[in-house]
Formats: sequence, C-alpha cells, structure tokens
Amino acid sequence: MDTVSDSVDSSIGAGSSALEYSIAIPSKTVYGSRMSQNATTPDNFWNKFDKNGPIPKLYPELGPCWIWGGAKNKFGYGVTSVKKKFWYVHRLSYLFHHGSIPEGLSVLHHCDNPPCGCPGHLFAGTEEANNKDRDAKNRQAKGSGHGMAKLTEADVLAIRKAYRYGVRGHGAAATAKRFKIGKFMVLAIVHNSNWTHI
Repeated sequence: MDTVSDSVDSSIGAGSSALEYSIAIPSKTVYGSRMSQNATTPDNFWNKFDKNGPIPKLYPELGPCWIWGGAKNKFGYGVTSVKKKFWYVHRLSYLFHHGSIPEGLSVLHHCDNPPCGCPGHLFAGTEEANNKDRDAKNRQAKGSGHGMAKLTEADVLAIRKAYRYGVRGHGAAATAKRFKIGKFMVLAIVHNSNWTHI
C-alpha cells in the first residue's frame, strides 16, 4: 500500500478536519480499473477529471460534466480510497468544495450523471428529495423496462381483462396461477396499485 501525506486546502472550512489526513491508496482493482496513486490528494484529485464531459440535457446552464477518469463501480460512480476508506468521488468533490456534508444528507447530482464530480452539479439533499428528483425527471424504470419485471405491459392488460371478482375460474387465485405470479400481485394490478403507468 502506498501512502502520501497531504493536507487539504484551508478554504474547505472548519468542518473539514476529517479531510486533513495521510491518504492511503491500496493497490486493488475495482471493476477492472486499477486505483491510481495520489488520486485523492487535492492537487491531483481535480486532474483526474475530464472537464469537457457532456452537457446535462435538463440543465444546460450548468455547463459540462466533469467525468472521473479513475476507477468506477458497476453503477458508473467514480470511486477511490482515502485512509483505507471507500469514497464516492462526487462526495469528495463536494467536501473539497463545500467543506462538509450536512448531517443526514446525501450528495446528489443535478446532472444525473454518476461519474460527474463537477462541484456546480452537486447538491446536498435527503433521500426523499433524490427520489422526488428521480420521479420528476422520469428516471425510474417502469413496467417491462425494469430489470426485475416478470410481466409485460400486454400481460398486465390481459390480467385486468381476465380478472373477474366472484366469477369462478377468473378470480385472483386463478388469474395468478395462469400468469405464474402471486395472488396479491394480481389484486395490486387490477386495483391500479402496481403498473399504474398503463
């Protein structure tokens, strides 16, 4: 393991004492990319970004994304190690720029681009705010586009047509058996609790 001593720029603020450290970067591989030495020293951290990334479609006024050039996880988020601790680079970017992450908040992307670490694209918010932002931008996979979906939109329409309360052979149990799903899923579909987009 390589160790590089460095301290963080004083402009980061009082809440940043956790960032004044000796940086330890292990020589391990994360999803095919070897973590490079010195990636998280303040001087070298910003050099690991391609600052001419794509411009966010919903917020072009933010300017281009800064795409992390180091290791990424399977979801595309930039990752590195600081003092034997795993970090998302967008969180480090926020810390270097703002000084601290408020208690109980996450660092979110305005640009919805996981490898982006541009400080102007990042904001602190709750998981609820992140979920509302996701829904407002229609980023949530729906229907058969969701990786865990067992049904198609055509199946859902067929279930709604086939189900008849109180009619033998067309109730929730019979319809569930026909489509190889649970009885409660059938009821959720016919009562529009699930698959509400169709």
